[in-house]
Amino acid sequence: MRIGELLALRWSDIELTAPPERRNDEDRFPWLMVNGQIPSKGNRVDYGKTDAAIRPIALPDWAAALLRRRKVAQTPNDLEAVFVTRNGTWHYPTNIPGRLRHLRLLDDYADLTVLQGVTPHSFRRTVATEIDEVYDAEAAKNQLGHTSKTVTERHYINRRLVVPDYRAATERLAPGRGKDQGTGPTKWAPTTAADGLLPPAANRAERLAQPRGPPWSNDALRVRTRAMRRATTRREA
Repeated sequence: MRIGELLALRWSDIELTAPPERRNDEDRFPWLMVNGQIPSKGNRVDYGKTDAAIRPIALPDWAAALLRRRKVAQTPNDLEAVFVTRNGTWHYPTNIPGRLRHLRLLDDYADLTVLQGVTPHSFRRTVATEIDEVYDAEAAKNQLGHTSKTVTERHYINRRLVVPDYRAATERLAPGRGKDQGTGPTKWAPTTAADGLLPPAANRAERLAQPRGPPWSNDALRVRTRAMRRATTRREA
């Protein structure tokens, strides 16, 4: 969730306990509905940042447990806000990064190096990365409320480096290992003539029909060079 979406949550947007008609539903899980945000001016609005921002989100068990404890401990407020200031107003999203910086200065959290450099956006990127690893980028896009998967992949998903293993092929190039061993660079002998050149051909069709070595062999290289020179001469003429 965006920080403005989180701060705009009301208890009526969250279903922690199943309604009576679904209490026997084994597939039921806690969830919330994102249907608003707190912009920089601090007043709650009933629309999102994008068209895809209004969305339901399934709650993991640990998040549902935290919300249940908060609801029991919280003093009711007129806004029905999940997160409310001491004055009974909505929190400003712009104040949250400063509070995180203050939290890192407290003695109880001084040894938590993992908090260094953490911003509200850090949590959002972490969620996107985890969902991409377990599901895919499309699921991460839906969870974050993006309209484009490209934005999610480019700016939010931190994919792990995967090194492709092609050693079964490159080990064949090891020095001193011959063709009969199935490894090492293959050595090609000249095709016919003693000097390694292909014999002259009467025409192009006959020349192409003659056997050749690999692209890097001397005979094929010389034939290719001659053809390129003739083509260049014709263009210049």
